[in-house]
Amino acid sequence: LHACSPVRMTTPPPLPSSRPSRSSLDHNRIEALDVIRGVAVCGLAPMNIIDFAPAGDWYFSPAGFSSTERVLWIALMVLAGGKFMALFSMLFGAGLVLQSERAEAAGRSPIPHVLSRLGWLLVFGLAHAYLIWHYDILVAYALTGLIVFWLRKMPPILQLSVGSMLIGVIGFFFFRGRSDTRRGRLRERDMVRVGHSDRR
Repeated sequence: LHACSPVRMTTPPPLPSSRPSRSSLDHNRIEALDVIRGVAVCGLAPMNIIDFAPAGDWYFSPAGFSSTERVLWIALMVLAGGKFMALFSMLFGAGLVLQSERAEAAGRSPIPHVLSRLGWLLVFGLAHAYLIWHYDILVAYALTGLIVFWLRKMPPILQLSVGSMLIGVIGFFFFRGRSDTRRGRLRERDMVRVGHSDRR
């Protein structure tokens, strides 16, 4: 009976694929960077709340605040002002470099993947800027991401020089735009006060 029993066929184990699976790619994520990125996003929220204020340029000046509000404003500026924005920006650049290095290690060009991600980021940023809130940051990330990708293999001194120049130029136009916005808001406030005084 044993001699007549059918032979049990076993399937050979699958050959390892040279292309990493989606699950292996997910395991390659650096959890520490994801945690820091989440903390940075949470830190950006209270800073953006100031810009959502209905009047006044309160991000740079606590004019018109009560004593309690002024203390909160000072604490917010000391603990969060600029810090989480810089942290999130560094993580954004690190993510671009890591994605490029992994694509090159797998024998693929990182250009299509990076351009696709930055292109969609630009699309969402333009929609956000023109339809929701004019102080959008996604467009800036998309455009500067192209520069970061281009500079990723350049010498550090060149990266530092280009980065410093961009910070100076962008900072100049940013603060100039802020001052124009502040003057416009002050004119609107004065017009409202004149209108109330005329009614009296």
